[in-house]
Amino acid sequence: MKKKILIAAAATVILFTAALTASAQVRLDIDLNWPVIGGIQLDPTIFGTSGSSIDLSQYHLLLPDLRLYYQFGEGFLQAGIGIRAYTLIIESLVFPEAFIEMNLKPFVISASVGGYLFGVIGIANTGSTADLILPDVSAYWAINNWFRIGGGVLMFAPLDASWTQNFGYVGYFGAKFSFLFK
Repeated sequence: MKKKILIAAAATVILFTAALTASAQVRLDIDLNWPVIGGIQLDPTIFGTSGSSIDLSQYHLLLPDLRLYYQFGEGFLQAGIGIRAYTLIIESLVFPEAFIEMNLKPFVISASVGGYLFGVIGIANTGSTADLILPDVSAYWAINNWFRIGGGVLMFAPLDASWTQNFGYVGYFGAKFSFLFK
């Protein structure tokens, strides 16, 4: 377990160092996502839960998330690495993420993948690894350079074949505020 954490931390440091030396821009995204369909079946081995089934379509609440990236490229194609945090005010789930985005003016199509190394910030400050990645595919209509509306699908994909019963998804509508600092 400690070896996995050290490998993930070393890989993150190497990626951030490479990003700092390249020509990059800092990007901050603030998303307000409203889940409209989805479900997750959690096995007791994930994060030590007791095992439960969650149908997220019955809950109508905003799930804000923050993303801080080093972004490479401008114009049609952008890519970046950074961190993403889902927050429910008193607790936040933080994990590393990479993204690629096509700007088709006025539409923006984005794909990202993150996970494996998770931190919980708030009442319970912990860190953990899980054989779980979180792919996200979305399409937005860019109203201007900093505001978009659209939707997407966030998936919960286990890396371990024994976790296949835990695959989950959340379809959402959302608004995104995107700020680029050069």
